[in-house]
Amino acid sequence: MYQRPIASPAQADEVGYKISIRLMEGETLDVGGYRIFRRDGRIHTDRTAVFTNPEKYRTEFSTPDVRDGEQLEIYVDRNLVEVFVNHGEYVITNVVYGLGDEIRCDSPEKMELYTLQ
Repeated sequence: MYQRPIASPAQADEVGYKISIRLMEGETLDVGGYRIFRRDGRIHTDRTAVFTNPEKYRTEFSTPDVRDGEQLEIYVDRNLVEVFVNHGEYVITNVVYGLGDEIRCDSPEKMELYTLQ
C-alpha cells in the first residue's frame, strides 16, 4: 500500500508513487509533463509532452461533469498514470513515455505524496 510519505518522486520506491490532492476549478497539476487540470466542471488530462508520436494518437482526455468533490488520487509509475476522481467515480488511465521527476502544482500545500511502505 502507498502509505509512506515522501517529499518528491525521487524518494519513491521503484514501482512508483501516489499523489493525493484536491484539485479545484481552474487549477493545474503537472506530473513530469503529464498535465491534469480542472476546467468547466470536468477533470482533463493531457499526455502530449510524454507520449511518442502524439500527432497520431489521442492525447487529451476528460471526465463527464464532476458535480461534487475535488479529490484526486493519482498513481504514477514509469509508463502509466492513473487518475481516480472522487474515490473511483471516474478513472482516466494513460500510457506515458519519458515522464519527468518534477511535479508542479497551483496549490502545492494541498498535495501529498506517498510510496510503498
